[in-house]
Amino acid sequence: MNRLAFDGDRLVNTLGDYPEAMRQEAREDNVPLIDLNAMSKVLYETLGPKQAPAVFATGPTGKTDDTHQCDYGSYELAQCVVSGIRSAVPALARYLAEDAPYFDPAHPDPVAAFSVFKEPVTAIVRPYGN
Repeated sequence: MNRLAFDGDRLVNTLGDYPEAMRQEAREDNVPLIDLNAMSKVLYETLGPKQAPAVFATGPTGKTDDTHQCDYGSYELAQCVVSGIRSAVPALARYLAEDAPYFDPAHPDPVAAFSVFKEPVTAIVRPYGN
């Protein structure tokens, strides 16, 4: 997937020739390709330079990580993968959860409406060595 790098409203490719090499390899080997690079470009550009940082993790200093996603970003990209399975590998689609929603990266879920359950806090003492 792409990194958080905009020039105006357009996403900048920071990955060099790797995305196209991946596409070419898939064509040459005649294998399905879930092009998360292309889908993430649509997703990030749809959100735009002001909202796209919401897809990325924030480090301990409060600085946005240009590469790694937060929970919201991980969920949106996972939906891209599900969409890619449906279109590129239809034989696998039957193994997706029946309620897996259809997703278009040009219409992402609203950032403000996204929430996940927090992990429960427990005081389990694990034995030494585990």
